Amino acid sequence: MPSSTITPPSPILGNPSTPPEQILASPLARLAALVLDGFTAAVCVVATVAAFGSELAGSLAWSAAYFYLMVEHGQTPGKSLVGIQIVGGSGRPIGFLRGGVLRNLVVPAAMIGLILLGMTVAGIPPERLEQTDGRLEGLLTALFLLAYLPILGKRRRGLHDWLTNTRVVRTA
Repeated sequence: MPSSTITPPSPILGNPSTPPEQILASPLARLAALVLDGFTAAVCVVATVAAFGSELAGSLAWSAAYFYLMVEHGQTPGKSLVGIQIVGGSGRPIGFLRGGVLRNLVVPAAMIGLILLGMTVAGIPPERLEQTDGRLEGLLTALFLLAYLPILGKRRRGLHDWLTNTRVVRTA
C-alpha cells in the first residue's frame, strides 16, 4: 500500500521546526503500537502487584507515564518503539490540552457514554452486563468498527483523531 502524505499549512511566523511533509503511519504500525502498549501496561501492572501487592498502583503508574509521554512527546512506549508519533493538524506536537486532556480523557469518556447509551437502547441495564446474550459484544464491535475503521482509509484517521484534529505520522 503506498504511503499517504500530508502537507501541513504554512508555519506561523515562519517557524522552521514545522516539517514540510509528513508520512502518515500505516494501520499496521498503529496496531503494532497498540499491542506493544497493551503488553507494557500488563508488565507494569504485574510488576507492581509483585512488588506492592496492588493492581491500582500499577494502573496509576502506567496511566501517569502514558499521560506524560503523550503530552510531552506525542508518543506512548509502543508508538516510540514502532517509530510513530501523534501530531496536531499543523504538524506540531499535540501538547497538554489536545494530547493529555482531549485525546486521553474526553474522547474515551465519550466512548463510554456511547456504550452506555447503546446499552440503554438495546435494553441492557448496567447491572446485567454478564447476561447480555451477545448484544453487548455486538454493540462494542460496532462501536469499535465505527471508531477505528476509518484508519484504513486514505486519510488514516480514526474517530478520536477527527475529534481532536490529530494525525499519527512516522517519525523516521
